[in-house]
Amino acid sequence: MKVLSFFKKSAFYYGIVRYLLAFGMIPYGITKIFRTQFVVLPFDSWTLPLERIDGKSLAWAFLGYSGWFQILLGFLELIPSLMLLFRRTSFLGAVLLLPMTLNVFLINFALDLWIETQWLGAIFLALNTILLIFNRRRLLQIWRLLIPARTQTAKKWEWLGNAAFLVLVYFMSVPMLLDYRNQRSALTGDFIGAMPNESILDKETINGVVQPAQDYKCYFGAYGHFTQIAQDSSKHRKEYFYEQDRKNNMLILKESKGQKGEKYNFLMHGDSAFTLAQRSGNNEVIRHFKRRRIKSAQ
Repeated sequence: MKVLSFFKKSAFYYGIVRYLLAFGMIPYGITKIFRTQFVVLPFDSWTLPLERIDGKSLAWAFLGYSGWFQILLGFLELIPSLMLLFRRTSFLGAVLLLPMTLNVFLINFALDLWIETQWLGAIFLALNTILLIFNRRRLLQIWRLLIPARTQTAKKWEWLGNAAFLVLVYFMSVPMLLDYRNQRSALTGDFIGAMPNESILDKETINGVVQPAQDYKCYFGAYGHFTQIAQDSSKHRKEYFYEQDRKNNMLILKESKGQKGEKYNFLMHGDSAFTLAQRSGNNEVIRHFKRRRIKSAQ
């Protein structure tokens, strides 16, 4: 009978849950401390351009980029997990571990990592949540301590002051962010949506005569930044500035913002090509560009 009554106690199931969570999290903390978790495989993927790296490898490389931060994450997982092993510190361990398990869960699903790690992240978060449910009375006490019962209503000056503060924050940040979003154009592509444009010189003619091929790519960025780079050589990378006159279909390219620059007639050809034409006296230079969206590998 004593054995049966023992299995009916919540402490028994609480112990199972905390040991299960510790069993799962301790190895992950140790592997981060030894910096053996976020290793991108195979090693030849380290030499690939950004757009050819799949999202999972890119996320793994990002998480493992900083050695000290990876070690810090390991200790932030390991120490609370060890605290779960002792009844006296198990509640604090569960509280400290919640940001970590929640972060693991969100990263796995937001970055679309492997299905196995997604399941593990969900299980760890569920176990952590169950531990906190067991300790719901303590959580309620902490809540009442941090946020006491309402003793007085907010005064009118407090509401007005907060409203003025939010208006100030809005005018100092939101217009600037909206202006950055509005920098997107047919030239730049949707860089907010991680799909900027790459423009490749397809053909150049001077007075109707096709010139020898010049293999370079162009990238039109935000706030008038423009980069030209040889296709197979980073040594020939040049940075310019540009202004786009959409009303007159003009594009002005210049080496610095203070210069007048060279004016080109700008004409789009569907979604995949455009031309730049420059006329000076009897000379006419026309450059034909192919345009494509840069997408990271899925």
